Amino acid sequence: MPTARPFAMNTGSTINGTQQFGNLAVGTPTSGFDSTGLRWWNGPDEDSGYVIAQETLGGRSTPDGVTAYLGFWRTGTKTESDLIYLSNFISAKNGTPQEFTGATQAKTWLVNNGYWTSYVGSSGYTPTCFTIDSGLSLGENAYFLEYSPTSEEIYICTFVADYGPLVVDSNTLKYKGTLPITGTSSNGQFAIDVANNKLFTGQVNANYVVKYDLTGIPVSGRTIEAAVTPYPSTGNIFQIVYNPVHDKLYVANDDYKKVYVLSGSNLTTIAEIINPNPDFGEDGPINLGVNTNNGNVIFTIDAGGSAGSYYNYFIIDGDTNDIIYTGYTNSPVPYENPSPILFSPVSNKFYLIHYLGGYLTNKVIEVIDANTGEFLKTITLTGSVVGQQDAFIYDSKRNYIWTPKGDWFVIDCNTDEIVLQFEETLACGTAQKGGYFAVYDSGNDRMITSGGSTISKKYFELNDIIPWPNS
Repeated sequence: MPTARPFAMNTGSTINGTQQFGNLAVGTPTSGFDSTGLRWWNGPDEDSGYVIAQETLGGRSTPDGVTAYLGFWRTGTKTESDLIYLSNFISAKNGTPQEFTGATQAKTWLVNNGYWTSYVGSSGYTPTCFTIDSGLSLGENAYFLEYSPTSEEIYICTFVADYGPLVVDSNTLKYKGTLPITGTSSNGQFAIDVANNKLFTGQVNANYVVKYDLTGIPVSGRTIEAAVTPYPSTGNIFQIVYNPVHDKLYVANDDYKKVYVLSGSNLTTIAEIINPNPDFGEDGPINLGVNTNNGNVIFTIDAGGSAGSYYNYFIIDGDTNDIIYTGYTNSPVPYENPSPILFSPVSNKFYLIHYLGGYLTNKVIEVIDANTGEFLKTITLTGSVVGQQDAFIYDSKRNYIWTPKGDWFVIDCNTDEIVLQFEETLACGTAQKGGYFAVYDSGNDRMITSGGSTISKKYFELNDIIPWPNS
């Protein structure tokens, strides 16, 4: 059966379930074609060739008398050489003749000149490595990462005692200084209040939550604005997230089987949310995510070896702190490691990492409707177990998810389909592929990855991998 996708001229906002490319809506609307009020046309069969589409300003008349403002080309065969040939022809027709030597080069030109194409590419990409060069006795350890678009800085957890988070200029990736500490360290998970430019850390294997003010202050002059010990004694802070809608900070502690809700302004404890299913799993909350549209929060339970907890998740009302929904995914898979639960504000969906059949095996992403809590879909990522697989970011520019499973996978949050799978070329000496942690630098359109003490810090120029129109 031929594979073709629908297109429509859409000058409004992005339609859920579709990809917006200029004035073209591409894909199947979640709520159905009739709900959009637009006229849709199927593109050419993509099984037999690569398709290129463009908005046609003058329009052209169709047999039923409707003017269509889009046009299509398709390669004769589904080969990169035919895509290069057709792209050369289109560039000449456009008045700017090119002589492309590669399909990725051709796609970059097409995208930058307003053409959509079904070609996604599969060639390798070599990231760029960098070092911190702090001059301190820290080595080059890098674990958790955070990014401030206001200060244009990256924050790095090193897990080195007596040192706080490292501060790196996000534009130059040069060391700027080290934040002060509470106790022996303030290293751990990060969360950020972007609107007020406040940074929070939750110290792993200890009992500190720390808040820093980053606004207009040189690194050397920054102080701890607040620091608390939210629970009775030491325990694992697996994850923290900041809720900008209700100015709250959520701390997941698996030892006490609770989610602690703190005031974002002074870190006082507002509520303690107990694991609602204590018979499920040997541990407590481990993964957190926040719906930045309505302020609700999702959390999962560490599997701990008990199968009943493998597919359990809970949604907290961000206002009342009550659990308002208990959900189950489609697969009995454990929630492994403190990977973030990502949220797409455009598509209004949560994304959770799972591993089926053991750590690093058969990695899947579960998709959840953030409005209703309903489980929507499982996205399965297949590939060899190479390097470190937990890196997981939301790309707000493209509304995409990026994560590795041997190769890197890119998922479109509009359609929840894999739009690209590419191989990472080994770099940084003996470094492994992938990464334990990652952060999206929206100012530079970069993904930065880290992997503890066993892997160098790397960055990926995302526009070189998936070009963005007019970037």
